[in-house]
Amino acid sequence: MNEYSTCTVGIDLGDRTSVACIYTPGVVVGWFEFAMTPEGVREAFEGKAFAKVAMEAGAQSGWVTRALRQLGYEPIVANPRKLKAISANERKSDRNDAHLLAKLATADATLLHPVHHRSAAREHAMAVMHARDALVRERSRLVAKIRSMCKGVGARLKSGGADAFVHREEDVPAVLAPATGGLFAVLRILNEQIRAYDMTFTSMIESSFPEARRVNQVRGVGPVTSLAFVLALEDPSRFGDGRTAAAFLGLVPRRDQSGAIDKQLGISKTGNDFVRRLLVQCAHYILGPLGHDCDLRRWGHKLMERGGKSSKKRAIVATARKLAVLLFRLWKRDEEWKPLFNAETPATTNPSAANADRPKPAVQADCANFPDATGDRERRRKDCSASDGSDPSMHRTASGPSKSADRSMGHGTAASATTRKTRSARTGLPERHLATANGDRGGPPPGDGVAPSPGPGTPSSAAGSRGGPPDQNRRAGPNATGVGPQPPRANSPARSKKHERPA
Repeated sequence: MNEYSTCTVGIDLGDRTSVACIYTPGVVVGWFEFAMTPEGVREAFEGKAFAKVAMEAGAQSGWVTRALRQLGYEPIVANPRKLKAISANERKSDRNDAHLLAKLATADATLLHPVHHRSAAREHAMAVMHARDALVRERSRLVAKIRSMCKGVGARLKSGGADAFVHREEDVPAVLAPATGGLFAVLRILNEQIRAYDMTFTSMIESSFPEARRVNQVRGVGPVTSLAFVLALEDPSRFGDGRTAAAFLGLVPRRDQSGAIDKQLGISKTGNDFVRRLLVQCAHYILGPLGHDCDLRRWGHKLMERGGKSSKKRAIVATARKLAVLLFRLWKRDEEWKPLFNAETPATTNPSAANADRPKPAVQADCANFPDATGDRERRRKDCSASDGSDPSMHRTASGPSKSADRSMGHGTAASATTRKTRSARTGLPERHLATANGDRGGPPPGDGVAPSPGPGTPSSAAGSRGGPPDQNRRAGPNATGVGPQPPRANSPARSKKHERPA
């Protein structure tokens, strides 16, 4: 049995040399270094048969991974964005990084959030695309430089595409001809090289990557975007659906939720930034004035109509995400693109949507004519009062008798008698017992419909309902007669002359 068969190796990749830590649970077996060349990797790992090999993703992790696979290993490539324990370590060093990678890989490999490296053929094809992108960026920088130089002397060049900008040389002021002559010469060379790369991409799609033809169906998506999309995702079976592919390209929002706080953040911007930038450029074209009518364009314009400070930017990014989902579906299912697929789809069978066109009941229609506003509440109250024949003032509690005032008038009213008779019939108790239980204080026998007159020991209706003058209601007591100033309460100290209420 090999002595390293149970060991895990953590590698901290460097520019010229790399440091590796041999680790078993709880014990560091040893350290070694190797040169960052294919021969150096072969000498360090051939014949060792380590159980696991872990490293961080970086500029050279791709070819190191492929070299280790040729030796029979299945290396674990960690995602640096998820390893804050390494990047934020106060005692960061090559050995500490390799040691921590070995410990995490031994405990649980999923803690490293492994990433997938493309094959060598796709990596080489992607290198050609990055070369073209570097030329395009340099051309844009030179065009911006020439325009700024012309603005400095009061001239302004006409707008147009970057590939046709070389024809604006004759519009440059004569005083700037010595400065811009060499820049225009470089622009002509850049245009020729970019066109050569475009022809290379077309031949690559026809010969090596025919699956990019399905992606190239969408108007607004050219050979560069379709080929880059296919090269970045490599295998559609790695993703469950198009939404997962869009998340892989960093086109979904980030999230920061804790308790009742759930922030609205921007997109994650993970994955291949080159492909994400191409998809955003395609979204600009689809939603722009030159875009063709399609479901994606209509959907993006609806997002723009919502308004807001950044409605257009959000609509463009959302359209780019939806475009990634569409391209993935066309590729994985090998389907033909239909620009107006949703317009050709039959009506939905959702019951809620089917019932939306049905006429509403009469009650709902009447309620719709009375908006719930403060000014209309009074009118609705008056309309309801007029319909049942009652006095509108009886429904108010601020300027007239209320239900509480009716209860304070005693048991002599017809309403109180009717209530007592009903309760007597239900409970079987005499009406006088019910009157005592309800708190009624004497008065004429029930049923004569005469309200009791105020007297000693009986509170007046004016004091109970607060319907009389303010001075009388404010200090009404047990001996109140309803006329003139009232004496102070028996259980309260006498009021001083300073605070005595005027008569």
